[in-house]
Amino acid sequence: MSPDGSGSPSSTVTIPIMSTGPSGAITTSNCDHVAISGVIARCASGPVKNASCIAIYSALPAGRVLASTARVQGCELIVGANQVGLSIINYGHTTVSDNVVRVDPVENAALPAWWLQDLGFRRSFRRTLIYRHGLVNDEGHPVPPGAPRVVHGPYAFMAHPNYVAVAGEIAGCAITAHAIVSGPVAFVLFGVLMLQRIRIEERALAVPPAVPRQTPATTRLN
Repeated sequence: MSPDGSGSPSSTVTIPIMSTGPSGAITTSNCDHVAISGVIARCASGPVKNASCIAIYSALPAGRVLASTARVQGCELIVGANQVGLSIINYGHTTVSDNVVRVDPVENAALPAWWLQDLGFRRSFRRTLIYRHGLVNDEGHPVPPGAPRVVHGPYAFMAHPNYVAVAGEIAGCAITAHAIVSGPVAFVLFGVLMLQRIRIEERALAVPPAVPRQTPATTRLN
């Protein structure tokens, strides 16, 4: 890559995930003028957002920021799972044109076992599973109208298997702790809350399913 940040069309840059922050395969920091064109940059997959194919950061004084420029043109960015294609922060003038952002289908389809040891990934993965199986959306609110109902797995035998499991947990804790009074009280209170939530979900699921939107694997930035 040349001193002004440009590169040749055949150059390819690949680095592993950086553990210190969202660095990029190509990273610039506090440069007044950055121009990157015609490069192929790839960032590795990771359990949580931690890297970018190209990262252009600035913490320049206000006067220099207004005159600073960043230009990314004609690049191909291959984004790892859970990562970022292009990150430009705090530049006065930014131009992004004719870039292709895509993923590696094979790499993104993989789920390394060690990812499950990461607390952040487990939290995100659990939220994604819950959202896609029609229980709650990504913000934790009841399922939006039009979402399809799940009818396979444990849902083929009962409508709300998760709540049955919760009720069993409460009963088991009460028995283990010999909570003769507080155990039944907690069971009844949680039961009332779960029944209310079930009614909300049933009303939402009664709406006919909407046509799902398709997300392309490749995006061109113009």
